Amino acid sequence: MSIGSLLSLYFRTKAYLFKEQLQVAFRFYTNFRFFLFDLLFFLFYLPFNPYRICRACAKKTEDEVYGETPLSSYASIAKECGVSTSDVFFELGAGRGRGAFWLSFFIGCKVVAIERVALFVRIGRILAHFFQQKNLCFSQEDFAHTDLSKASVIYLYGTCLGEKEILHLIHKFSRLMPKTQIVTISFSLLDYAKDSFILRKSFSLSFPWGKTKAFVQTPTCSQRGDEI
Repeated sequence: MSIGSLLSLYFRTKAYLFKEQLQVAFRFYTNFRFFLFDLLFFLFYLPFNPYRICRACAKKTEDEVYGETPLSSYASIAKECGVSTSDVFFELGAGRGRGAFWLSFFIGCKVVAIERVALFVRIGRILAHFFQQKNLCFSQEDFAHTDLSKASVIYLYGTCLGEKEILHLIHKFSRLMPKTQIVTISFSLLDYAKDSFILRKSFSLSFPWGKTKAFVQTPTCSQRGDEI
């Protein structure tokens, strides 16, 4: 990629993030507790670059890729999936957990944020305790081994996962209860296991790198095993 292309991408991304933050302020800062959370969240992460943290983690384990789902996209996912206070929402690869906090504040469902980077989990737990978000839980683990049996909605960004990892997750997903909604970005589970899932809907979402589709699918039947 040429220097001109890189600069163009950089400025487009910055413009998107600026516009997204304006939307966040206009739509969500009317909730004063969330405004205070977001301010404190920003201050906590001033000394830390999440991309560098993930690169450091990658040196100890395997390749670590970092990306965040914009809050406006979380709002669209919650609306399209009809997420309510009775749901248990699992986010696989929660990163810093800003989206998990948004769900906790605005939807009020139980949120389980799965993340393997220790610093993200530690700060998430501190902020959840400080703001008394008892419906929000941060768990430090590899989501490939997470028990998903209690989930009613699962969010998997997953655009950088390899085929082997996706197939492993598909095996776990296919054994969940039929009403479990599984949201994936840029790819459908039916691309890998057509007979194991039903595509309920798809819709467009925006990310800093461009627009793509989100897919909502459910297992065709329950084939619960000893471990999910």
